[in-house]
Amino acid sequence: MPEFVVVLETTGPVGEPWEQAVSPRFTSEVEAAAWRKKNKLPHHCRIRPVDGIADEAKALLTGPVQESLKQKWQDGDAQALLEAVQKYGYCREPLPLWCWTAFHQAALKLSMYQVRDLNEAFGFDPKKRGRLADRNRQANLEWPVYVACRSLCKPGRGVSKRIFSEVSQIMEDEYGEAMSTNTVEKYYYSVLKRIEAHL
Repeated sequence: MPEFVVVLETTGPVGEPWEQAVSPRFTSEVEAAAWRKKNKLPHHCRIRPVDGIADEAKALLTGPVQESLKQKWQDGDAQALLEAVQKYGYCREPLPLWCWTAFHQAALKLSMYQVRDLNEAFGFDPKKRGRLADRNRQANLEWPVYVACRSLCKPGRGVSKRIFSEVSQIMEDEYGEAMSTNTVEKYYYSVLKRIEAHL
C-alpha cells in the first residue's frame, strides 16, 4: 500500500531547490492533505508518495547528512543523536555505527548508575533549552516563518528587515500568532542554520 508525506519545497541559501518531508507517513493523500490543513501549511508544501523520495533521502543519509550529524554529535550537540534516529527511522534504514555506540554508552552509564537519568546519560541539559512553551511554539512555527520569508524574497536576493516585518504581519493574520520582527528573524535563521548544516 503506498504511503504519502507532506514535503516542504523551497530554495536553499543560494537559491538551489530544496525539500524536506515535514509530516508523518499517511496511507492516503486525503489524510496528508488534512494534516497539512490542520497544521496551516501553505499549498506549496506538496504531498508526495514516500517511494518517490525514499531513494533521494537514503542517498543523503549515507552521505552528507550522516557526516553532518556525526560531526555535530562529536562536537557535543546531544540533539544530533535524536535527529539521526528520527531521520533513519523515518526512512526505515539501520542506524550508523556511531548512533549505536552513543546509545550503548548511554545505556551502560544508566545501568551502572553512573548517571541519574536519561538527560544526563545522553548529555542533554534541560535548563539550557529554555521554557517548554517557547520551544514548542518555535518548533510549530519556524518552518512556516521560513517558507513565508523565502516566498517574499526576490530571486537572487536575501531577506531583509522589511521581509521580517511583513512575515510578522502574515503570522498574525494567517496563524493568529502575534510575533515580533526579532522573533521572525530568530526563527528564520534557526531553520537556515539547520539547512546549511546538511548541505
